[in-house]
This record gives sequence, C-alpha cells and structure tokens, in this order.
Amino acid sequence: MKKSILRLWNKRLAQRHGQKVTDALVLETKNIDEQLIKNDILKDNPHKKQLINMIFPILAVYLAMKNNHLTQQNTLQDVEDLVRETFFSTQLSGIRLINRILPDPFPVIKPALRIMMHFSDLPAGQEIKQDDKNCFAIHVYQCFIHDTLKEHHAPELTPVFCATDDWLSAAMPKIQWQRTQTLGIGGEMCDFCWCRK
Repeated sequence: MKKSILRLWNKRLAQRHGQKVTDALVLETKNIDEQLIKNDILKDNPHKKQLINMIFPILAVYLAMKNNHLTQQNTLQDVEDLVRETFFSTQLSGIRLINRILPDPFPVIKPALRIMMHFSDLPAGQEIKQDDKNCFAIHVYQCFIHDTLKEHHAPELTPVFCATDDWLSAAMPKIQWQRTQTLGIGGEMCDFCWCRK
C-alpha cells in the first residue's frame, strides 16, 4: 500500500477517532492489505493492478475498522470519505478540466468509459445496449469488484465503489448520466447510460 495514502488516511482518521485509535487502525490496515495480497492468486489475474492499488487497500481499512468495533454505518461513511479524498481526487480534477474546456466532451469521454468498463468489470458479464455518437449504454451482470468483496465477506462495501461513478458523473454536467440499479445494492444488473445533453 502506498505510504502517501496511509499518511493521508492517518491524518483524516485521527480527526475523527483520535491518534491512539488511528495508529492501531493504520497498522492493522497495512497488515491486512499485505495478507490479502499474499493470500490472493494474482499472478495471472487481469485485474491485479486494480486489486493491489485500490480494492485491497480499501477493503483492508474497512476490515481494520470493523475489527476495532467501529459501527458499520460510521465505518462505511469513513471509508467512503477516505476513498473520495484519495483515490478519486486526481480523476475528478481531470474530468472537471475536460468538461470546462470542451464544449462537447462526449467524444473524448466515451472511449474512456469503454476502457473503464473493461477494467472494472468482467467483459463476459457485460452487454452493450447502445453505442453511437450520442449515447453509450451498457448492462453489467457480473461485477469483478462486487465478486471480490463477496469473496472476502464484505459485500456491503460495494456501494462505496459504486458511488465513484456518481462522483465522476457529477463532474461532467455536459453529459447525461443515468443508472437505475446496481448489483451492489441487490439489483439484477448495473445499468449504465451516458448520453450527450
């Protein structure tokens, strides 16, 4: 796990839980993260980078908080705040810049969405519903992130990852974004749709 992320998490968590509790949380987070990487078969996993750089660190801090008897609701909110402040601050800055300088960002954003969907989900569990100059819509029936979290007994953490789509879309007001259900909150699929406004 990146030291810069741990430092930032240390600072943020200390503001909420005090330094003594936070020191224990950060140490346990690091240990859990190392154990997840050690125990998982990553050699031929196409999602190896995503697991090591994002999913396992977020799962580790969540499990550390649970192990320290912090309430689930507060823990999920803490983790969501940490994810928003660390993992997505750079992406959000880039998206806002594209949205500001381009009168029509859709032709630039659409290829990025296709790449994002390829890396975040399993291609065999996807169905593209629309792909034209005005819209990109896809149904996802099997989510790699959700499956990983279920495997590690933390499916309730999936909505934190789902929220990242909302944050990115909020930074793109020139593109219409719609999703009515997700696998993470019990839906039959995740139905993503991005269109030109």
